Amino acid sequence: MPKFEIDPGYIAGAIDTEGCISISEYVYTRNGSTGINWNPQVIITNTNEHWLRRMRNQCDNIGFIHVDKRTGTAQWRIASDKAADLFNFCKSYLFMKKAQAEVFCYSDKHTRVRVGEAQNYRQIQFISGERWSHKFTS
Repeated sequence: MPKFEIDPGYIAGAIDTEGCISISEYVYTRNGSTGINWNPQVIITNTNEHWLRRMRNQCDNIGFIHVDKRTGTAQWRIASDKAADLFNFCKSYLFMKKAQAEVFCYSDKHTRVRVGEAQNYRQIQFISGERWSHKFTS
């Protein structure tokens, strides 16, 4: 588990205001078995690269920072288990994205499923009524 040297409310505020939580998926076939690999990630975007780097340093340097030279925006990308650690650290302080963080932490524990079990993800919904978009939701 990473060592966080930042106030959990501060990082929760950054995620609520500047963050995007997503789960991407891809279907894979290996040794004749087909399954789904889920890749949960959080992206915090801001034009102040120094601010993002300072936050990343206080979060044990998890993830990586990408700067788009064309637009001047910086993105701090944290994926999978490291992002779940970050959410577990600040989840009680989240407001706007609390439901997404809970789904994120659930999906990170269950990242590989067989195609036949994918319908179990239908119940994953946000408070706003939106769903993680994937082909197995109805």
